[in-house]
Amino acid sequence: MSNGTTGLKLSDKTILIFENSRINASTQVFLNASTPANPDVVYAATINNPAGINLLKGGFETSSTLNLTNGFITYGGADAFHTIGPNCIIKNPANRFGETNRGWEYSYFDGRVNVKTNSTRPYPAPIGSTTQRIYAPVIIEPASTSLKTYYTSYIPMAHPNVSPSDVEGFDHVSQLEYWKVFSTDNAYDAKLTLYYTPHSQVGDGFATNDATNMQDLRLAQYYNDANGYKWKLFGSTPFVTYSLIPGSTVNNGAIHYSQFATNFAFDAQYFTLASLNNLSTLPVHFVKFEAGLQNNKVKIGWQVTDDGDASSYTVEKSIDGKKFSTMQKLYARQQPGIADYVLYDSMPEKGWNFYRLIVTNRQNKSFTYQIKKVYIHKTERIAIYPNPASDVLYLSSPSAFGQIELLDVTGKRFLLIKVTQTYMKIPVGYLPRGLYSLVYRGVDTKQTQKVILQ
Repeated sequence: MSNGTTGLKLSDKTILIFENSRINASTQVFLNASTPANPDVVYAATINNPAGINLLKGGFETSSTLNLTNGFITYGGADAFHTIGPNCIIKNPANRFGETNRGWEYSYFDGRVNVKTNSTRPYPAPIGSTTQRIYAPVIIEPASTSLKTYYTSYIPMAHPNVSPSDVEGFDHVSQLEYWKVFSTDNAYDAKLTLYYTPHSQVGDGFATNDATNMQDLRLAQYYNDANGYKWKLFGSTPFVTYSLIPGSTVNNGAIHYSQFATNFAFDAQYFTLASLNNLSTLPVHFVKFEAGLQNNKVKIGWQVTDDGDASSYTVEKSIDGKKFSTMQKLYARQQPGIADYVLYDSMPEKGWNFYRLIVTNRQNKSFTYQIKKVYIHKTERIAIYPNPASDVLYLSSPSAFGQIELLDVTGKRFLLIKVTQTYMKIPVGYLPRGLYSLVYRGVDTKQTQKVILQ
């Protein structure tokens, strides 16, 4: 296939190959399916494209073999997905960094992967983040052989609710990443295994051979019970494995639960790492991160506790939520207890403004905390001239809708005109001389200006 946009009609005999000689990084592949309930089915799919990322718009299901060799699949729309069929076998090259990395660091999906299964064997969802090159799979082990589908994805930043008041039974939860796993067949039980990477920063801050601290890791699930939405323990005490990258104190590893858990409903879909102590994960404990309009500026503020391992905080800005640029950098105070940080965007754009917080620790590792957005209603000012005026007043307004009032100093109305165009000529020669207030009422705006008639 050549470069460009390719429309594919798939069948259960199709062999779909994403390879640099056939479909390369600049290609957008549109598939026919629009919902996971009725996807196109292909016999086999191969990803072998080290040159770049393939962009899918639509979705498909692989029924027999998924070959993850090299390269990534990312999605170009909210409805895009890939389903791993119940009889599909996932093949990958030899392991590269150790048993807990599962061997797929160079080939995975950035977006939703659906695991359809009628087996009780462990089933992997090869998911991660292509922007940050993080492979963060989920292993699902169902309790029954009934056919069901689990929907999985990975987000390499903090969940919106990770403050101490959102946590129950842990010292803290991860403010670096979270996973989404849910099933519409939520009556089915399953075991989960999550894999953490250097991005997770598990093991930072204590000796790498400190097995006690490593065993304080837990898997937390965000869901609602009688006490409201909280991060709570998922399953019983897990089995934690970890391995070291040579020359580093950062661990790769896995958290595996041997107990079946029942709650995979849509409103309980969020999972992340948690710790019973204050060491196992994260250099900073965030209390809050907020952004809001204040005196025509956007105030961005955050509060942390014990940021001794943090080096700096960088606020980045975007107007589309995708392309960010650095707005301002603040160095961490590196002090125990609570610390507050504030900065301002004095020139916000009209419409949505997106702000994300990047934290860099003293080992020069950075992670994205959260994204906040603020909507700015910028109103163009009306223009009145000449002022003072004698016979005629000209009005330039931001809209062709609204009305104009002319009031004297006592509040008596001398003029009421409907605005029908953005440039208007208003006769005022017949009005008494003096000081007036011209009031313009438009769509979502009210403006007042002083006018002198002489």
